[in-house]
Amino acid sequence: MTKTTFSIQAITTPLFIIRIVQLVMSIIILGIAAASVHKTNEAFDRAKMYVESMYRYSNVSIEKNHSCVFSTFVSVWTILANLYLMVSPFVLEIAAFPPLFLVVEFLSNIFWFVSWIYLATYAGDIGSCRYEICKLVQADTVLSALTWPSFIASLFLVLKSAIPYIKAKGWTTKLAGLPGGYFPVIEGSIENAAAANISKDEVQVAEAFLPDQTMGRAVLPPEKNNDTLVPAGMDLEANRR
Repeated sequence: MTKTTFSIQAITTPLFIIRIVQLVMSIIILGIAAASVHKTNEAFDRAKMYVESMYRYSNVSIEKNHSCVFSTFVSVWTILANLYLMVSPFVLEIAAFPPLFLVVEFLSNIFWFVSWIYLATYAGDIGSCRYEICKLVQADTVLSALTWPSFIASLFLVLKSAIPYIKAKGWTTKLAGLPGGYFPVIEGSIENAAAANISKDEVQVAEAFLPDQTMGRAVLPPEKNNDTLVPAGMDLEANRR
């Protein structure tokens, strides 16, 4: 696979900027979710001790806050996944496998949607209160709801770049993905040829007879020009006259 050269253009694409936003939001939500889990566990442990001592019960079981635990997991997942999507094309091109980018993107979308619904349900159950636990859960819910649309946007951009790659069977080229999670551009594909006004037949001929063995992709025929083909041994200037 080909390694991407670090450049300003590579890290200022819309998808790469979205990844940075997702990374920052995940770090913030991770801190809030972890604090919520800690405070909730402390409160539930005190409640358990109170019930056991007050009513002389033993082995009292109180359901804890699993929504914030899941939110913590999703935040950690996103930090690792985004670092992989952002850094692997630069430093570990063999791991920057484009179809894997799509799998990671789908999983991130599913995780964030489930986390947001889970948190919203739990926040609705506990209602509004003045305690720190309630405020932490509410903050986690709001920030998760604001972060999830960014994953819809990133999924759209990834899918948009994946369609030409899939149509051209790009996995056979062994090209590495691009920073942020973009699929690589397949040179010589019909989608690329359309922009250059090259006919579909010419592309098929190029793919059949002009394979580039080093890059694993087809090479388009050279552009037509107005020069007259001159038989061997004939003077070019004399022919033009």
